[in-house]
Amino acid sequence: MSQLLDALDNHQKIISTDSLNKPSLSQEKQVPQKRLGDYINILVADDAGQFHNQTQYRSLCWIHEGRHYEKLSPVIPIHQQILDEFLGDFWTYYHQLKAYQQAPVSVQQQQRLSLSEEFDRLFSRQTGYEPLDHRIALTRQKKPHLLLVLDFPEVPLDNNEAERALREYVVKRKISNGTRTSIGTQAWEVFASIGGYLSKAGSEFLPISAGSDIQSFPDACVS
Repeated sequence: MSQLLDALDNHQKIISTDSLNKPSLSQEKQVPQKRLGDYINILVADDAGQFHNQTQYRSLCWIHEGRHYEKLSPVIPIHQQILDEFLGDFWTYYHQLKAYQQAPVSVQQQQRLSLSEEFDRLFSRQTGYEPLDHRIALTRQKKPHLLLVLDFPEVPLDNNEAERALREYVVKRKISNGTRTSIGTQAWEVFASIGGYLSKAGSEFLPISAGSDIQSFPDACVS
């Protein structure tokens, strides 16, 4: 445990030294800032503005898109029926896309055009329920991002896995009202990333971090 504390202390010293040796404002302007697109080509996200124009391709989450429809609250029974029928067709199409992802390449080539045309039919409807028709029109405008999967079948149809990975971080942030310093933010992000990785690898985080042999930590991560 003492070795772990010493290692963390050294890490903090490195961060602190780096923060003391930051370039001046004029120097920072000369350093090109890396963007998310410098690391990945495809981003799967919701339609929040901060995710626009970050990467070469942007795929929208179908789960988030479906929630827009589920939030509609029609009062008239016929409108409720229209919405229920549309939601049924919406999720049927979603499952067709999931089946497309698992299909052989030869089948995908045959289905690509028909799935694109089915999207146009589904999201060109005029139902007579104005809030639903407005939402359908908005979804139709997002076709390139919602159907990126037709060109890249390996792209997830939702970003649920990313949201699950962030859940612990978000809960902690709500409880503690965030971190107080940039060093604290960096430290929390590092440990949250390590903990998430070890969890996916089927390893325990606390027994490793509290172990007496800190040198074995990288090997534990690899294993």
